[in-house]
Amino acid sequence: MNDPYTYRDSRVLQNKLGIRDERTLNEREALLTARRYGEVLAARTAPATNTRAYQDLHRQLFQDVYRWAGRLRIVDISKPGSTFARAHLIEASLDREFKQLPDLDTLRKMDPDRFADTMARHLSELNAAHPFREGNGRAMRLHLQLHAMAAEKTVSVQAINRVEWLEASRTSFLTANHASLAKVIRDAMEGERQKVEPIRGAAGIAMPPQLDMLLPPGSKQTISVDQAKQQIERYLPTAQVMAARQHEQLSRLAQTSSDMRQLAERSAQEVAFLRDPKGPFHHLQLIEQRRYDKFEVNWSEGMDPLQRVRSISAGSAAFLSKMAERDVKAADRALHLSPMPRGVGQVERRLADQFMKNTAAENRADPRLAPFQLAVERHIADARAEGATKAQLAKVADSAKRSVAEDLAHGKTPEKINDKSKGRER
Repeated sequence: MNDPYTYRDSRVLQNKLGIRDERTLNEREALLTARRYGEVLAARTAPATNTRAYQDLHRQLFQDVYRWAGRLRIVDISKPGSTFARAHLIEASLDREFKQLPDLDTLRKMDPDRFADTMARHLSELNAAHPFREGNGRAMRLHLQLHAMAAEKTVSVQAINRVEWLEASRTSFLTANHASLAKVIRDAMEGERQKVEPIRGAAGIAMPPQLDMLLPPGSKQTISVDQAKQQIERYLPTAQVMAARQHEQLSRLAQTSSDMRQLAERSAQEVAFLRDPKGPFHHLQLIEQRRYDKFEVNWSEGMDPLQRVRSISAGSAAFLSKMAERDVKAADRALHLSPMPRGVGQVERRLADQFMKNTAAENRADPRLAPFQLAVERHIADARAEGATKAQLAKVADSAKRSVAEDLAHGKTPEKINDKSKGRER
C-alpha cells in the first residue's frame, strides 16, 4: 500500500520545504520545531486537556514543515516490534484518555511520585495511540512540559536522555507497564533523582527488602495474579508516597539511634524497589508470563495501601525466588519481545482482552468498544428471532463475543465485522 504522506517511491515525507532527502529534512525539521517549541513554552501555553487541543499542540510544533500538522493520521503505522493503534481507533482512544487525565488542580496537589506516575500512564497511552504520522515523541515531551509548568512542578524535560526516553516509551508500550517512563519523569524532577538502588535478583529484577516487622499479623492466603494486579494498580502510587514519608521519619530517628539505622537503610531500598520499572508490577507480569495464575501472600483485613503492596510484593518475590533463574530470565526476555500473531497489534490485542473482560454495559459505555458490542448484540438478536432458547442464546453470546474480539485484535473495523455477519446470513 502506498503511503499518502510520502513522495512516490520514496520514504521521505511530503513537506512544505520541498526537500526530497531524508537526512536534510530531519535536520531542517529539528531546527524549525525547536524554535516553535521555545515559542510555545515562552507563551506559557495552556496544556492540552482534550483531543482537539492536543492536535493543535502538534500543529504549532510542525506547522512550518507539514501541511497535515495537527491532523490525526489516516494510515496504520508501525516500528520494529511496535504496531500502533489502527487509524480508525485513534480519535476514540484519545477522547477516552483525556477524560481520564486529572484536572490541573488535582495535578497541582500531587506529590512528585504521583505526578510522575499519572503523567507516565497518560503519556504511555498517547504513545500507544501514536496519533500523528510523525512527531509524536516531541509532541508528548512538550505536552509533559506544559502540564508540569501548569501544575507547578519542576520537570527538566530538555535534560531527559533521548535514549532513556525512547527505551522507556518502548518498554511501557510492549509490556503495558508505565513504571519505566515514570522513573524517567521522576528523575527529571528537581531533587528527585534516585540515590539508592534496590536489591537486584535474577534478570536484574528489583527485590523488596525484608520488612516483615512492619506488616500486621495475618494469615496465608492465595491470591490470583489478576487480583494482585488490580491491587498494585490501585495502591502503588499511594504506597510510594507513604514509603517515602516513612523513610524520612526513620532517617531522622537513625541520626540519634543506631538501632534505627539498619531499618532506615532498608526503607530506602523499599522506596527504590517501589519506584523501579522492574518492581511490584513487573513481578506479576513475570509470574503471568510463565503461565502461573496465583501465589500466596500474608494477608489481613484493614491493611493500608503500603501494607497491601508490601504483602503482595513479598509474596511475588518469594514465588519468583523459587523459580529457576533461567525461567525468570526467559520470562523477562519474553515480556520485551512481546511476540504477536501475524496481523495483530499490541493496542488491538489489549482492547480485545478488555472487551472480553468487560460486561456488555461496560463495552457499550466505552466509545472504542461500543460498535463491537453492537456487532455481538446483532448476533444475539438474529438468534432470538430464529427462536433460540435461553441456553442457546447464552452460547451464541459467548461465541459471538469471542469471534468479535478476535476480529478486533486483527484490526478489523466494526463495519467489516458487520459486513461479514451479513455475508453469513446470505
